[in-house]
Amino acid sequence: MNVAGAQISPLVRNLMWESALEASRIAWVPDAPSRGSVVFLNETLALAQRFRDRFNQNHRIFRVAPVDDNANRHRGDVAIFEDVPEPLFTSLAERCRLYWVNPDPQFPEILWEGAVRVEADVE
Repeated sequence: MNVAGAQISPLVRNLMWESALEASRIAWVPDAPSRGSVVFLNETLALAQRFRDRFNQNHRIFRVAPVDDNANRHRGDVAIFEDVPEPLFTSLAERCRLYWVNPDPQFPEILWEGAVRVEADVE
């Protein structure tokens, strides 16, 4: 990845994204759960497969059930991570804002700030 003409590692790229997302959360939706304290969920198996195939190819997919239906949650839009222009800083702030406030996420993920029970190892 290229940032202002310099190559950066995937670890640094992830740190940049997560830091920017947290700052954006505080600014736009301070009551939403922080990505650093949640279980990441997908609404369907197809979305879970899409996420795994895009970001974590060697990871398993589990079916889970919430332990507390009243847990704080938020529906974010993972589409902000796709087709990112270079350099990243040209769109980082707006993409992070859209993750939190997009009313119709193109690639939704649920941030679940509560316990879940694993019901099955799906694939």
